[in-house]
Amino acid sequence: TIEEGVMWLNASLTLNKEDPVSKHTKFWAPIVAKIVDIVITAKSNLPVGHKDRAIVVVLWGGFAKKLWKMVQKVNRGRIPLSSVGAHNPAVEAFHEKFSFQKINESLAALGSDTINFLPSVNDVMRHYSLRRGEEQVETVGEAAEVLQAATARPATRAIMTEGVLFNDDEESD
Repeated sequence: TIEEGVMWLNASLTLNKEDPVSKHTKFWAPIVAKIVDIVITAKSNLPVGHKDRAIVVVLWGGFAKKLWKMVQKVNRGRIPLSSVGAHNPAVEAFHEKFSFQKINESLAALGSDTINFLPSVNDVMRHYSLRRGEEQVETVGEAAEVLQAATARPATRAIMTEGVLFNDDEESD
């Protein structure tokens, strides 16, 4: 979503149970700072006032929230910035609508377009081949039925495999 003005940051890109988190965040700090600088530099090359010039930085988890000062320092006032704290998906449910709502509120406040984070049936039809059993789903109406069944009934299994959503309408074990 960086093209849409959202940069997702975590304090480290690796973790293991043998090493303390601080070891990983220390290792990744200069790399994350360089990535942030590259993105901000690219955005700063857009004309002042351009709607895609601003960035909302989503800080994933408690350690990532400490990155905000670094982002501001790297930015040096070159582009408009805002930050949103989000729960780390490894700790809590990622699809909390309020995080996405906060991102859109921040985008709007910066003068950027908001993002529709939930795909429409047409989006799904464009990106995935939908099947009901062995049959190819051809219409938006059929796709809506498959998606509704996949999300509404606990007995339905929807399986995404290599870009194909299968809905076999069988009881799961």
